[in-house]
Amino acid sequence: MKILNITFLLFFIGAFITGCYDDKGSYDYSDINQIEIEKFLYSGQAFTVGDTIRVNPTLTFSKDPSDTLTLNYEWRFAGKTRKDWNQKNFFWIVDTVARGNLEMRITDTKNGMVYLRNIAISLSSEFDAFGWAVLADKDNHSSLSFIKEREVKDEQKNTIFDNVVYQNIYETRNNGELLGQSPLKLHMHFCQDKSSTIGQVMVIERSSPYMVDLNGKTLKKEITINQAFANQTLPADFKPVNAMFMRWCDLIENYDGKIYSRIKGTDQLFHSSAFLQTPLQFEGKVLEQCHLILAKYMKSACAIAHDQKNNRLLLIMDASYGSAAGAGEVKICPGKPNTGSVDGWVPLDNIGDNKVIHIGYFTPKGLGQKVGIFMILQDKNGKYWTQEFVLKRQYGTSSYYLEECERNPIDLTSILKENSIIYALPYQVASEFVLISSGADIYLYDRNSPNDKIKLFYTCEGTVTCIEAERFYHRHAGVGTDNGKVVILNMEKAKNLETKKEKVIWDTPTNINFGKIIDIRFKTRYGNDWN
Repeated sequence: MKILNITFLLFFIGAFITGCYDDKGSYDYSDINQIEIEKFLYSGQAFTVGDTIRVNPTLTFSKDPSDTLTLNYEWRFAGKTRKDWNQKNFFWIVDTVARGNLEMRITDTKNGMVYLRNIAISLSSEFDAFGWAVLADKDNHSSLSFIKEREVKDEQKNTIFDNVVYQNIYETRNNGELLGQSPLKLHMHFCQDKSSTIGQVMVIERSSPYMVDLNGKTLKKEITINQAFANQTLPADFKPVNAMFMRWCDLIENYDGKIYSRIKGTDQLFHSSAFLQTPLQFEGKVLEQCHLILAKYMKSACAIAHDQKNNRLLLIMDASYGSAAGAGEVKICPGKPNTGSVDGWVPLDNIGDNKVIHIGYFTPKGLGQKVGIFMILQDKNGKYWTQEFVLKRQYGTSSYYLEECERNPIDLTSILKENSIIYALPYQVASEFVLISSGADIYLYDRNSPNDKIKLFYTCEGTVTCIEAERFYHRHAGVGTDNGKVVILNMEKAKNLETKKEKVIWDTPTNINFGKIIDIRFKTRYGNDWN
């Protein structure tokens, strides 16, 4: 276990606390060598089981510090103490889950004076932390690893990330059991139970067991997908490639574009009902060749799907207002802007002979029940265009309309390759950026300045295989490559960053190789509009 060096000075909450519990003489306060435990340097720390907590307090004395020879030290957490804690410097490898105050109590045995300082800390289960789940193909098996984020202060008091890496955690958490083969995708999903807001992590693979759902706090196996179907039996020719689990309606995309669904009995549980054996239908016909789009659903109350067979966008309804009414209903996405017109606009209900290159989401400005969608299309002449809009739901209804529609040319001729990854950054203030990979190179496109040239932003050591930026508070993008490395990039004000030091938040240590990385997903501790 890598020791997390955290040195901070404890501060006092409330007034300065001193007390003379047993006055054995006529002391004048001016004669007392008073002790001050100065303000801490690093606060707000959350720890998980296995982390090491070090506290090296700095003491300031009003008189000669040699009086420290008469001091007794006691440390308590949540009112309890241990013998090995009771020295000046605190050291503890966390072995419990709790919240409480970590308190330092100094007793001057010469005069009975007691000095107290405390700080509130949180101790969580080992993987109940911000971090990046990494799915890779290693030794012909699916391998799941976890990069746990750790923020520390360097010598200049700057915040840096000293992340902790756990490799092959599925095997270690499930008694040596292996995942399947041919990994495809990671998906996070949430429930509304306030006592269990940590999302679960789902692994999707091409081979049995196809989909494995993991507990978000422990990363231990909860269920395999056959247990989530009626009679615990998978449909014929079931080979999942994608998923979109919402509040009430959960969707699984099969390799042939059929969509399997379930409506939950309660939104307080992750699995409160069974998936249907029959695929989703629309207008009396089974949907085929449909591709689910990852996009926030809580405000819009729907999932977005590209009906590739008919080249149009569909909306698959979730539900809101506390019930599942209407969940699973399929609608055709509105085709044109609600007001006005946009030159060359390709209607979303009939994309026609335009080829859909990419569909992603972003967070539009302002309040309301809406989600931003960013598309890249290629017209029949081979020219590339961006087309973006805000899908807005009429409050209190299931009606939708399009606003803030834009269409712009984009030059991707020399950049786009068959294995290119396109990723629209989802969260403000970085949601104006789109990352586009070309082999090992990552290019930056600014949606707000479409006339600017696409800029080379960063070059990785291997070919880029996945990009993920669901890090809500920090504008970070995790990038996986085929040579087993993950690099986490700083996307805040990315357009103005020049040096590698400015751009790279964390890079994989040279002694770690995750395997060929297939997907990466930020494992948030709560939903960020996903629940």
